[in-house]
Order: sequence, then C-alpha cells, then structure tokens
Amino acid sequence: MVCYVQFLSGGQSEVEATLNLNAMNQSPNPWHVSFSYARALQNTCLKTWGGRPENVQAAQEALLTRASANSLAQLGKYTGEGESEEAKKGMFVKGYVY
Repeated sequence: MVCYVQFLSGGQSEVEATLNLNAMNQSPNPWHVSFSYARALQNTCLKTWGGRPENVQAAQEALLTRASANSLAQLGKYTGEGESEEAKKGMFVKGYVY
C-alpha cells in the first residue's frame, strides 16, 4: 500500500512552502510527502507572464525555477539560495472570498 501525505501551501510564500516541503523530507518517511502546488508553484510565473505574449519566455523560466526548487525539496535538498524577491512574498489575502 502506498500512502501520501499532503499539506496545503495556502497563504505561504512560494519559498516558505518549498522550505516546509524540504523540512518534511529531511529524514526518511514511510510515506510520500508533498503539497498542493497550485499557488505555491504558479504565483511568480503568472505574475511574470501577466497575460502578455512578450512575457511568455520569462514566465516559462519562472515556472522552471519553481519546479526545480520543489523537485529538490521533494528530495530534502532545497536550500532556498537564489530565490527572487517575488517568490519570497506571502500570498495571504485578508478577507479574500472565493
């Protein structure tokens, strides 16, 4: 049987969520540890793109940076070095309603 443990990255910054994922993978786990990637993986990418065709390449590079960081965190090898200021910003929005 395979078990998965997942946490929601919520209002954390992309860097915070990745650091937390990394911390959970610092020692062997009897289960797979991951998190809900949606906002923690896409925020900087979407802000970089901004719906403008001329920003597609930069947005793709931002997405690759996030994916690489989270890949390292899955292995417990993420250091947080070289992260952009945008990725460090929290995503909590007080009073946000869906």
